[in-house]
Amino acid sequence: KQQIEISNKQKKVETAKVLPDFTIGYFNQSLIGYQNINGTDQYFDASKRFSGFQVGVSIPLWFVPQTAKVKAAGLNQKAIESNVEQYQTNVQSQYSQYLQEYLQEKNTLEYYEKSALPNADLIIKQADKGFKNGEIGYVEYLQGIKNALAIKSNYLSSLNQYNQSIIKLEFLLGKK
Repeated sequence: KQQIEISNKQKKVETAKVLPDFTIGYFNQSLIGYQNINGTDQYFDASKRFSGFQVGVSIPLWFVPQTAKVKAAGLNQKAIESNVEQYQTNVQSQYSQYLQEYLQEKNTLEYYEKSALPNADLIIKQADKGFKNGEIGYVEYLQGIKNALAIKSNYLSSLNQYNQSIIKLEFLLGKK
């Protein structure tokens, strides 16, 4: 938005250069010393004040180059406005994408915490109990432990992805 404001001001400056410029001035001064007036020297002290005023009008002679600059400033302003709109659209789209990602990771994490992790603990307990009682062999025991550890590993991966989705959202929103 700051760039839009700057380009707007630049356009106003270029437009003002096409317009005539008016000046008005007033002066009041003392000339101390001898002055030659009509062949005679006359002394002027600080009590003698001379006043005057000045009025001026300056009209630009070259309108065409300046109007081209005004047109260029206007086009520059439109380009900047278009870039800002595109940037805002991109940020909104990215926000929606990151929010969807966050919600999906949150649901996955809830599944692991409510269902998968308790089942993994149960698998470990059952495999341990079955192996100690002789109901399953060593290979089956290791397969059960491997499956339970895979569930826990997937949970940690899901937790990491959940945290990454939060970081992306906070970065986009400008939070630390």
